[in-house]
Amino acid sequence: MQYRVSNTAGDVTKMSAVRKLKGSSMENAKSTYVQVFRMRGASNQYHVLTRRYSDQNWVVTTSKDLVSWSAPVQLFKNSGGGLRTWPYLEAASSGWKQMHLAVSDGHPAQDVNNSLYHFTYNAATKKLGRTNGTSVGRPAYPRSGTQIYDGRSLDGRVRVYDFGLRSGGHPTVAFTTTDRTTGSSGYTYKWATTVSGSWTTRTVARQEAYPEGITLDALNANTAYVITRAGKETQLSELSTSDRGASWLSRPIALQRGAQRTPAAPVGAVGPFSVMWMTGSYTDWTDYSTGIVAETTGRTPIELRATWPKTWATGGGVSARVKQGIGGPAASGIKTWLLVKKPGEPQQYIKSARTSSTGYVKFSINRYYPKGTTVWVFAPAEGQWGAGKSEGKKK
Repeated sequence: MQYRVSNTAGDVTKMSAVRKLKGSSMENAKSTYVQVFRMRGASNQYHVLTRRYSDQNWVVTTSKDLVSWSAPVQLFKNSGGGLRTWPYLEAASSGWKQMHLAVSDGHPAQDVNNSLYHFTYNAATKKLGRTNGTSVGRPAYPRSGTQIYDGRSLDGRVRVYDFGLRSGGHPTVAFTTTDRTTGSSGYTYKWATTVSGSWTTRTVARQEAYPEGITLDALNANTAYVITRAGKETQLSELSTSDRGASWLSRPIALQRGAQRTPAAPVGAVGPFSVMWMTGSYTDWTDYSTGIVAETTGRTPIELRATWPKTWATGGGVSARVKQGIGGPAASGIKTWLLVKKPGEPQQYIKSARTSSTGYVKFSINRYYPKGTTVWVFAPAEGQWGAGKSEGKKK
């Protein structure tokens, strides 16, 4: 596993060099499904959960400074029975000491009776517990936790997709099931939460096609985003409940002829993004050609890239192209500026122009600017469009 750390909180435009889990003994170990939390109240606040490839067991390693990491703590072990399985895990936390974990006791393609269980994990004491607060030894068999869903029911085996917290801190999990009825290949989307300390499960959708994904709102798990399929059309919808899942309101977001899959609600996103999802072809995890689409109630983001010829500072000028989103279609009519900062002087807005129908704009640059002058192309937020800025070029 490798990672990078932003230089400024909430800003991913400047990142550290690539780092490894120094000191954890996992610097070069293979792993999958990484989840990261900051757990206040623990001496090592930063927690990384991952499924270790060597034995397919989930472990957690911690850090105080995002540089050095602890030896991994194994959370769970194989359920036994002679079947080597690949359990799935999703986690959620308010950020203070306690983590909620939803873990299956096997892979749905291998274990036809796999079920889903709930544990708590105290980041300060490194202890596991059940929903009712009783402790569980670590590493634990998944089946020693509190059962959320029984895979032996008619709706069948389970695959967990997301874990979140409802208002009041109630743990809530989203998952799908595969129907075990003879001659059927139906699937369900389910939402489960705690009510008076016990788990209650609701079915929010049924379909014949393989599930495309479900996720929970990052701030309140009373809202879920689900992609359903009917024939060749896929529908992304927002589902919300105010009565602990007894009834749901649906808001259609995107209907498309073709694939939409794997919705995700951003955590701590810069800007009012509600949900993001993939579009494009997806055969399996090694064969895909997808893009990312997002719903936002704010301005539409733009991508601004400048091209600097070798002669830019001696009369060659600079050209830039603006696109809708990242790698999207051309954004025409976008107001852009040439920004210049001379040594020892404040930054100046020199000239402006709007992008063409193909998203291009070009500026000439004064060849007599002194050495040390820095030049940018900048598009301020305007109307429905967000802001964008090129890299700076120093003379």
